[in-house]
Amino acid sequence: MLNASSLPTPWTWPVNVERYDRTTELKQHEVTALERNLPLLESGVLPFNVMRQARVHRLLDPVEDVFNHVRFQRNRRPAMKILLLKEMLKRGRSLWGWTEDEWLETIERSGRDRHFVTAVAYLLSELDGLHRLGRRNFVFCCLAYRVFGRERLRALFSEVREMLLSWGYRERLAGIYAPRVLCELLITNRSPRLEDLTQELIETVARRRVTPMGTWCLAALSKVLAGKGIISAPIMRMKNGARPNPHLQDGVPEKWAQSAKYWYENGTRCSRLRRADYYFVLAVGRWLTAKHPTITAPEQWDRNLEWSAWR
Repeated sequence: MLNASSLPTPWTWPVNVERYDRTTELKQHEVTALERNLPLLESGVLPFNVMRQARVHRLLDPVEDVFNHVRFQRNRRPAMKILLLKEMLKRGRSLWGWTEDEWLETIERSGRDRHFVTAVAYLLSELDGLHRLGRRNFVFCCLAYRVFGRERLRALFSEVREMLLSWGYRERLAGIYAPRVLCELLITNRSPRLEDLTQELIETVARRRVTPMGTWCLAALSKVLAGKGIISAPIMRMKNGARPNPHLQDGVPEKWAQSAKYWYENGTRCSRLRRADYYFVLAVGRWLTAKHPTITAPEQWDRNLEWSAWR
């Protein structure tokens, strides 16, 4: 089975921020250059020519390196660079000094190319608020593909999909929803390796969910990680607040009902199949009460009872 650790080249952070001048305040010559050249855009000067005349390489070289890594189309780069330069001049700080709120504000303003500006924020800062942008599946998936690489992610998706399908999860969850949530986990953890994910990280992402449906795939993925020994135990899916049926265990021996509940809460199969098994085991318990009242625990079950149950 292919996994991230078996890929030919190990993954390292694609942009070495140590090689740049990360002074947060704009230098005087940079302020002067921006104030003199950015207004030329209003007279029809092309963004490329404005940047060439401004010659603020310290401010733009890191951005260009990120754009190269994520393969942003060259003819669309100037507009995004101009946007970043305008924000720097307005704030009086280079992008190294931007707060998380300022980064998110700039991303919201970047239009159709917001994913590439998101990549700049992610790779050049400690940004951890991407979930605040909304439509998190698309934000995290687009960013993960561009930062970590499609080949690496597809290997991980295939590995996770096979495990989920073997446990009875449906193809739609295993092949579509689970990869989307996995992208969020990997981006939040700033690493494309499953082995680097932690229990604490998964619980942090789970707390950002506001509905029970939001933890559905997350709980399934945590079972995969627990099955591989990466985390100690899977997380529980957020309860949907449905009122329990007070008569569900009526007529079922107490010890039998306790065992059925334990199997349901700790089984590795998907919730749909575990729920079906739970109801079936309770039905068997009611049958035992009616036909074999002396049998009250699973350890008393034998093949003779199994035969009589199916005759």
